[in-house]
Amino acid sequence: MRTLRAREALNDDEFYARYYHALQIPIDTVACVRRALLEIDSDLDRATPSDNLGLVDLDFIEGCCTPSNKN
Repeated sequence: MRTLRAREALNDDEFYARYYHALQIPIDTVACVRRALLEIDSDLDRATPSDNLGLVDLDFIEGCCTPSNKN
């Protein structure tokens, strides 16, 4: 956790641009998963995709990532 806390916290847009933009994963999906992880630990806004977060209870985030209706 010490290494994690030493990193710069990224907002959703910065995190998406750095790690997921090239993969064309919707930003809403990435942001939703990050919000769910922040409910577990507030330092997870510093986590990167390569970090080993252990086993996360996926039931915790089930249903939180519903597609937004943007018209």
